[in-house]
Amino acid sequence: MSRLATLALVAACSTNQHTAAPPPERPKDASAVVAIDAAATTDARNKDIDDALAAIWSEHPRDIPPAAWWKAHASEVRPPLRALIADGTDDGNGDRVAIQILGDLGDPADVELLAGVLTGWKQETARARAAAALGAHPAPAAGEALIAASKRGDLAIASHAASGLGERKGDAAARARLEELLGHADATMRFRAVNALRELGGSRDALAKRARVEKDAEVKAAIAKALRP
Repeated sequence: MSRLATLALVAACSTNQHTAAPPPERPKDASAVVAIDAAATTDARNKDIDDALAAIWSEHPRDIPPAAWWKAHASEVRPPLRALIADGTDDGNGDRVAIQILGDLGDPADVELLAGVLTGWKQETARARAAAALGAHPAPAAGEALIAASKRGDLAIASHAASGLGERKGDAAARARLEELLGHADATMRFRAVNALRELGGSRDALAKRARVEKDAEVKAAIAKALRP
Protein backbone atom coordinates (compact mmCIF):
# COMPACT_ATOMS: atom_id res chain seq x y z
CA MET A 1 0.00 0.00 0.00
CA SER A 2 1.31 3.47 -0.97
CA ARG A 3 1.87 6.08 1.68
CA LEU A 4 -0.97 8.12 0.18
CA ALA A 5 -3.37 5.21 0.43
CA THR A 6 -2.28 4.62 4.00
CA LEU A 7 -2.95 8.20 4.98
CA ALA A 8 -6.35 8.02 3.30
CA LEU A 9 -7.21 4.93 5.29
CA VAL A 10 -6.15 6.60 8.54
CA ALA A 11 -8.25 9.63 7.72
CA ALA A 12 -11.25 7.48 6.94
CA CYS A 13 -10.91 5.66 10.23
CA SER A 14 -10.63 8.98 12.04
CA THR A 15 -13.79 10.21 10.36
CA ASN A 16 -15.65 7.06 11.25
CA GLN A 17 -14.66 7.47 14.89
CA HIS A 18 -16.39 10.85 14.95
CA THR A 19 -19.51 9.90 13.00
CA ALA A 20 -20.19 6.33 14.10
CA ALA A 21 -23.07 5.71 16.43
CA PRO A 22 -22.13 5.33 20.09
CA PRO A 23 -21.98 1.77 21.43
CA PRO A 24 -25.19 0.50 22.95
CA GLU A 25 -25.59 1.22 26.62
CA ARG A 26 -25.81 -1.58 29.17
CA PRO A 27 -29.39 -2.26 30.10
CA LYS A 28 -30.53 0.14 32.77
CA ASP A 29 -32.87 -2.47 34.24
CA ALA A 30 -30.99 -3.93 37.22
CA SER A 31 -32.52 -7.37 36.68
CA ALA A 32 -31.24 -7.45 33.09
CA VAL A 33 -27.74 -6.57 34.25
CA VAL A 34 -27.83 -9.34 36.83
CA ALA A 35 -29.06 -11.81 34.22
CA ILE A 36 -26.19 -10.95 31.87
CA ASP A 37 -23.60 -11.30 34.64
CA ALA A 38 -25.14 -14.57 35.81
CA ALA A 39 -25.05 -16.00 32.28
CA ALA A 40 -21.37 -15.11 31.94
CA THR A 41 -20.60 -16.68 35.29
CA THR A 42 -22.50 -19.84 34.35
CA ASP A 43 -20.62 -20.15 31.05
CA ALA A 44 -17.28 -19.83 32.83
CA ARG A 45 -18.32 -22.35 35.49
CA ASN A 46 -19.51 -24.84 32.86
CA LYS A 47 -16.17 -24.56 31.09
CA ASP A 48 -14.35 -25.24 34.36
CA ILE A 49 -16.46 -28.36 34.88
CA ASP A 50 -15.87 -29.57 31.33
CA ASP A 51 -12.13 -28.97 31.62
CA ALA A 52 -11.93 -30.85 34.92
CA LEU A 53 -13.85 -33.84 33.58
CA ALA A 54 -11.58 -33.95 30.55
CA ALA A 55 -8.51 -33.80 32.81
CA ILE A 56 -9.30 -37.13 34.51
CA TRP A 57 -8.10 -38.86 31.36
CA SER A 58 -4.70 -37.18 31.53
CA GLU A 59 -1.62 -39.27 32.26
CA HIS A 60 -0.27 -36.44 34.41
CA PRO A 61 -1.77 -36.26 37.92
CA ARG A 62 -0.97 -32.56 38.16
CA ASP A 63 -3.56 -31.89 35.45
CA ILE A 64 -6.37 -33.15 37.70
CA PRO A 65 -7.92 -30.65 40.14
CA PRO A 66 -7.40 -31.36 43.86
CA ALA A 67 -9.99 -33.07 46.05
CA ALA A 68 -11.16 -29.74 47.49
CA TRP A 69 -12.16 -28.53 43.99
CA TRP A 70 -14.25 -31.64 43.32
CA LYS A 71 -15.99 -31.28 46.68
CA ALA A 72 -16.82 -27.65 45.91
CA HIS A 73 -18.47 -28.76 42.66
CA ALA A 74 -19.93 -32.06 43.87
CA SER A 75 -23.48 -31.48 42.68
CA GLU A 76 -22.26 -30.84 39.15
CA VAL A 77 -19.55 -33.47 38.80
CA ARG A 78 -21.15 -36.46 40.55
CA PRO A 79 -23.66 -37.30 37.78
CA PRO A 80 -21.09 -37.53 34.96
CA LEU A 81 -18.59 -39.33 37.19
CA ARG A 82 -21.23 -41.86 38.22
CA ALA A 83 -22.20 -42.36 34.59
CA LEU A 84 -18.62 -43.33 33.73
CA ILE A 85 -18.69 -46.11 36.31
CA ALA A 86 -22.32 -47.19 35.92
CA ASP A 87 -21.76 -48.47 32.37
CA GLY A 88 -19.82 -51.37 33.89
CA THR A 89 -16.85 -51.14 31.55
CA ASP A 90 -13.31 -50.22 32.49
CA ASP A 91 -12.27 -47.48 30.09
CA GLY A 92 -8.88 -46.85 31.66
CA ASN A 93 -7.41 -44.08 33.75
CA GLY A 94 -10.48 -41.85 33.61
CA ASP A 95 -12.62 -44.50 35.27
CA ARG A 96 -10.05 -45.07 38.00
CA VAL A 97 -9.82 -41.36 38.77
CA ALA A 98 -13.62 -41.14 38.81
CA ILE A 99 -13.73 -43.99 41.34
CA GLN A 100 -11.24 -42.20 43.56
CA ILE A 101 -13.11 -38.89 43.36
CA LEU A 102 -16.44 -40.49 44.25
CA GLY A 103 -14.80 -41.99 47.32
CA ASP A 104 -13.41 -38.59 48.31
CA LEU A 105 -16.77 -36.88 47.78
CA GLY A 106 -18.29 -39.25 50.31
CA ASP A 107 -21.90 -39.33 49.20
CA PRO A 108 -23.61 -42.37 50.77
CA ALA A 109 -25.51 -42.95 47.52
CA ASP A 110 -22.22 -43.86 45.79
CA VAL A 111 -21.28 -46.73 48.12
CA GLU A 112 -23.24 -49.36 46.21
CA LEU A 113 -21.71 -48.24 42.91
CA LEU A 114 -18.16 -48.43 44.29
CA ALA A 115 -18.83 -51.80 45.92
CA GLY A 116 -20.03 -53.05 42.55
CA VAL A 117 -16.66 -52.21 41.01
CA LEU A 118 -14.83 -54.06 43.79
CA THR A 119 -16.93 -57.19 43.52
CA GLY A 120 -17.98 -57.14 39.88
CA TRP A 121 -15.17 -55.78 37.72
CA LYS A 122 -12.36 -58.07 36.57
CA GLN A 123 -9.48 -55.59 36.37
CA GLU A 124 -7.30 -55.74 39.49
CA THR A 125 -6.35 -52.07 39.27
CA ALA A 126 -10.01 -51.05 39.21
CA ARG A 127 -10.79 -53.34 42.16
CA ALA A 128 -7.90 -51.93 44.14
CA ARG A 129 -8.99 -48.36 43.43
CA ALA A 130 -12.58 -49.15 44.45
CA ALA A 131 -11.41 -50.71 47.72
CA ALA A 132 -9.30 -47.63 48.44
CA ALA A 133 -12.24 -45.36 47.59
CA LEU A 134 -14.49 -47.28 49.98
CA GLY A 135 -11.77 -47.04 52.60
CA ALA A 136 -11.68 -43.25 52.23
CA HIS A 137 -15.47 -42.93 52.10
CA PRO A 138 -16.85 -41.58 55.41
CA ALA A 139 -20.19 -43.42 55.29
CA PRO A 140 -20.50 -46.41 57.67
CA ALA A 141 -22.01 -48.32 54.75
CA ALA A 142 -18.66 -48.14 52.98
CA GLY A 143 -16.98 -49.99 55.83
CA GLU A 144 -19.78 -52.53 55.85
CA ALA A 145 -19.31 -53.11 52.12
CA LEU A 146 -15.59 -53.75 52.62
CA ILE A 147 -16.22 -56.15 55.49
CA ALA A 148 -18.73 -58.07 53.36
CA ALA A 149 -16.28 -58.21 50.45
CA SER A 150 -13.50 -59.44 52.75
CA LYS A 151 -15.64 -62.52 53.48
CA ARG A 152 -15.92 -63.57 49.86
CA GLY A 153 -14.40 -66.79 48.66
CA ASP A 154 -12.72 -64.97 45.76
CA LEU A 155 -9.45 -63.94 47.38
CA ALA A 156 -8.71 -61.42 44.62
CA ILE A 157 -11.72 -59.48 45.89
CA ALA A 158 -11.29 -60.25 49.59
CA SER A 159 -7.64 -59.23 49.70
CA HIS A 160 -8.35 -55.82 48.14
CA ALA A 161 -11.17 -55.36 50.63
CA ALA A 162 -8.76 -56.07 53.50
CA SER A 163 -6.42 -53.38 52.21
CA GLY A 164 -9.33 -50.95 51.96
CA LEU A 165 -10.22 -51.57 55.60
CA GLY A 166 -6.78 -50.28 56.51
CA GLU A 167 -7.88 -46.84 55.31
CA ARG A 168 -10.76 -46.62 57.79
CA LYS A 169 -9.13 -45.03 60.79
CA GLY A 170 -11.50 -44.77 63.73
CA ASP A 171 -13.75 -47.55 62.41
CA ALA A 172 -13.89 -50.13 65.20
CA ALA A 173 -15.67 -52.69 63.01
CA ALA A 174 -12.92 -52.43 60.39
CA ARG A 175 -10.24 -53.03 62.99
CA ALA A 176 -12.11 -55.99 64.46
CA ARG A 177 -12.44 -57.59 61.03
CA LEU A 178 -8.74 -57.12 60.27
CA GLU A 179 -7.74 -58.69 63.58
CA GLU A 180 -10.01 -61.61 62.70
CA LEU A 181 -8.28 -61.92 59.32
CA LEU A 182 -4.92 -62.47 61.05
CA GLY A 183 -6.08 -66.06 61.46
CA HIS A 184 -7.17 -66.53 57.84
CA ALA A 185 -6.05 -69.77 56.20
CA ASP A 186 -4.56 -67.92 53.21
CA ALA A 187 -1.18 -66.22 53.71
CA THR A 188 -2.02 -63.42 51.27
CA MET A 189 -5.06 -62.49 53.34
CA ARG A 190 -3.00 -62.51 56.52
CA PHE A 191 -0.32 -60.38 54.84
CA ARG A 192 -2.92 -57.83 53.71
CA ALA A 193 -4.51 -57.79 57.17
CA VAL A 194 -1.16 -57.17 58.88
CA ASN A 195 -0.30 -54.28 56.57
CA ALA A 196 -3.78 -52.80 56.95
CA LEU A 197 -3.47 -52.90 60.73
CA ARG A 198 -0.09 -51.22 60.45
CA GLU A 199 -1.79 -48.41 58.54
CA LEU A 200 -4.43 -48.10 61.26
CA GLY A 201 -1.90 -48.25 64.08
CA GLY A 202 -2.40 -50.17 67.30
CA SER A 203 -3.64 -53.76 67.56
CA ARG A 204 -0.23 -54.68 68.93
CA ASP A 205 -1.56 -57.46 71.14
CA ALA A 206 -3.33 -59.14 68.23
CA LEU A 207 -0.24 -58.84 66.03
CA ALA A 208 2.08 -60.15 68.73
CA LYS A 209 -0.23 -63.11 69.31
CA ARG A 210 -0.17 -63.94 65.61
CA ALA A 211 3.60 -63.58 65.48
CA ARG A 212 4.00 -66.48 67.92
CA VAL A 213 2.31 -68.94 65.56
CA GLU A 214 2.88 -67.49 62.09
CA LYS A 215 4.78 -69.79 59.70
CA ASP A 216 4.84 -67.76 56.48
CA ALA A 217 8.10 -65.81 56.13
CA GLU A 218 6.58 -62.77 54.40
CA VAL A 219 3.76 -62.49 56.92
CA LYS A 220 6.22 -62.83 59.81
CA ALA A 221 8.35 -60.04 58.34
CA ALA A 222 5.27 -57.85 57.93
CA ILE A 223 4.27 -58.43 61.55
CA ALA A 224 7.76 -57.57 62.74
CA LYS A 225 7.61 -54.32 60.76
CA ALA A 226 4.17 -53.49 62.15
CA LEU A 227 5.37 -54.04 65.73
CA ARG A 228 8.38 -51.76 65.44
CA PRO A 229 8.14 -48.72 67.75
